[in-house]
Amino acid sequence: YTIVPAEQTVNLLAYRILGRDEADDAIAAFQYNVELYPSSANVYDSLGDALVAADRLDEALASYSKAVEIGTKLGDQNLAVFTANRDRLKEQIEQAKEE
Repeated sequence: YTIVPAEQTVNLLAYRILGRDEADDAIAAFQYNVELYPSSANVYDSLGDALVAADRLDEALASYSKAVEIGTKLGDQNLAVFTANRDRLKEQIEQAKEE
């Protein structure tokens, strides 16, 4: 039978990879977590962090927005964090377009 790793375990591993400045590998690990736990707002927020590190800002904004969408639907206790990440990046993208 298949043993599925816990969401927190994959997230921890992915953040460790990201901490070694290996954004592409971290993105792959976070995407794996999204595949395993598509109804978790946290996995989309974490993927957004890695996408920002890789300067893939439009994809990161979409991922953060998905975290907010799911977090709102589920009443996630971290909704304020997800919303702040989305709004901060949205503002950053808008400022970059103005320059």
